[in-house]
Amino acid sequence: MIIIHDIFVCKPGNASKVAKMFKTAMANSSELVQIMTDMTGPYNKVVMVSQYENLAAYEKSWEKYKENTEEMKKMTEAMAGYQDMYLTGSREIPGLVDQRLIYFPHSFLVGVFYFHNLSCNIRQ
Repeated sequence: MIIIHDIFVCKPGNASKVAKMFKTAMANSSELVQIMTDMTGPYNKVVMVSQYENLAAYEKSWEKYKENTEEMKKMTEAMAGYQDMYLTGSREIPGLVDQRLIYFPHSFLVGVFYFHNLSCNIRQ
């Protein structure tokens, strides 16, 4: 299983607005786990957490966003203007191995993203 953290650092006063937009737009998403805002650390941060079986499932999930369905039109309308509400963003992809959370750095994922049979061995 992999967990995706889409992280947005919003302009001051916009974090709660962006979080609400994501919550509304992603209400019917089976992959969305939760939307979080900062309590500590950098201010004005919104984290959208999604969960997938593996990197192949994550890659496949992007196909539905390319379709011109009524659901995608509603999502686009709900998210109108969000690009103007944040300063920067990033994506983190940690994975669960033996019920322990491990983080894969972005540079590592660039090399293995299309290798669907990725396995990790962790010594205790």
